[in-house]
Amino acid sequence: MKKITAVKLVDILRSPALLLSMNPRKLSQIVAEARFYNMLAQLKWLCDEADIWFDLPVEFQRHVLSAQYSYTNQIRLLEQEHTHISALFGQLGLRWVYLKGAAYQLSGLGCLQGRIMSDID
Repeated sequence: MKKITAVKLVDILRSPALLLSMNPRKLSQIVAEARFYNMLAQLKWLCDEADIWFDLPVEFQRHVLSAQYSYTNQIRLLEQEHTHISALFGQLGLRWVYLKGAAYQLSGLGCLQGRIMSDID
């Protein structure tokens, strides 16, 4: 007999439509896991891509949108810092590269939309 396992964030990333069959308790667990991994805002992009956003419970949407607002602000600040760093290093004739989260965000890859980063490397 096959053991039934709980749906995890990784399952949602593979198949966002699983969210539609989850009860509020299970959705709350996904929210908590996504928040722990700084990926809660990423669920907005994922649900939009899967065309299921408006079919999800409003309470779930509120949690994701709250994270989305934080992500949007973080991107705004990253772009400001990028402008200042570019100006400063440009004046000094220095070349630089961004690493990890900042590099991913500045690359504009859609699949990384919503991924919160901790700092600029």
